[in-house]
Amino acid sequence: MFRSVVTALVILVGTLLWYPANTRADDASEFQRLITGQIAAFNADDGARAFSYATPMLQQMFGTPDNFLNLVKRSYPPVYRQKSYEFAGLSADNAGRPSQKVIIIDGKGKVWTAFYFFEQQPNGSWRIGGCVLVDPEGADA
Repeated sequence: MFRSVVTALVILVGTLLWYPANTRADDASEFQRLITGQIAAFNADDGARAFSYATPMLQQMFGTPDNFLNLVKRSYPPVYRQKSYEFAGLSADNAGRPSQKVIIIDGKGKVWTAFYFFEQQPNGSWRIGGCVLVDPEGADA
């Protein structure tokens, strides 16, 4: 029993250390393509298209594109409407999911940091699995 627990921990830690060091360049490009597409959809108020970039779990949680869009409008205004954004580094969250850091400048010129998390789907494609928005003072938005 102890040996199997240790083996499982070694595999888990190895997986966490493996990603993002082994993130392929085309994965990084895909993450940026997904974020760019979703931001364009938000800017166009196209809830259905923005919703299509989310993982099936998020889609199930929100139920409809309108629910998703309303949450983003209310809770993530710099993501919903931004003056500009640029991609920064890749990392991984505590669960080992790849994360793309994005620097966002909102309509008032305030700088924000967003961390987008990705989950690979059974067919090998990627979807956005979440976003954490951090304000300039370092508090989560």
